[in-house]
Amino acid sequence: MKVEELVQTGLDKAAEAGFNIFGSQKGGKNQPAFEVLGDTAKYGWCIYRGMTKDECKSYFASGDSSKQLPNLQEKHKQIIKTVSDLDRATKIILGEKYLSVCKGCESIELPSYGIVVWIKEVQHDIYTIISDQSVLRIANLTAEDYKRVSSEPSIRADANYYRNLALLQGDIDVYQMYKLGWAYDVAYQRGVIILDVLEDSIRSAMTTSDIESAGVNKELERKLAQIESEREKLKRHSQVNNYVPRMYVRMLLNINNKKALNEGLLGLEGNRL
Repeated sequence: MKVEELVQTGLDKAAEAGFNIFGSQKGGKNQPAFEVLGDTAKYGWCIYRGMTKDECKSYFASGDSSKQLPNLQEKHKQIIKTVSDLDRATKIILGEKYLSVCKGCESIELPSYGIVVWIKEVQHDIYTIISDQSVLRIANLTAEDYKRVSSEPSIRADANYYRNLALLQGDIDVYQMYKLGWAYDVAYQRGVIILDVLEDSIRSAMTTSDIESAGVNKELERKLAQIESEREKLKRHSQVNNYVPRMYVRMLLNINNKKALNEGLLGLEGNRL
């Protein structure tokens, strides 16, 4: 029986029993709420990658949020390596609805903050990593260190990024701008990827009978429309701020040529990115 039918018909006993979603009983008396976005994204991730519902349930059975997501591609490893990473991205970008149908239980809805906010948070994290790595000897940086400040396949940081960054240390404002810009370029590319991940995961989960039985198709359709809206917001945000994807890393890698030609180092600058 669908959740909406339980609510509309007032079938108390059925409501107390909750409903089965992805192999677990949720939403009833003394049961965890169904996290409409978090659970859907998590199981949709598995299903999109060819796993069965039972395989997904078994994989996530421990409830360990620090567990690595299955079948990760290289481009995902620095973005959503763990269950917790995917859950955090889902909740920031799309919000969350904790659904309970038992008598006296309350469903709770959390607001979404959108892709621009998620990118800003990721930019801050990457900026911190760049700042920490920039004081180390380049020879001591590993391939894994470079991946932490990259976004596969579009931005692949290497020693030249830090060599060129070091040339700017004489002007602290320019130096900081390039660190923030490099971090934003990477965060932006990761933002494009995470929106695709969320869309693919939700669409995959919606192919299961569980979503139909839970009666949350309309809610998820709205979230798919929200993902497309977030893509448009990101484009408008870039246009308003004169931002072109990867503009900062391109300028950074061209620093030697600019200095040789005695050109200004700021080039095309995004506004407050």
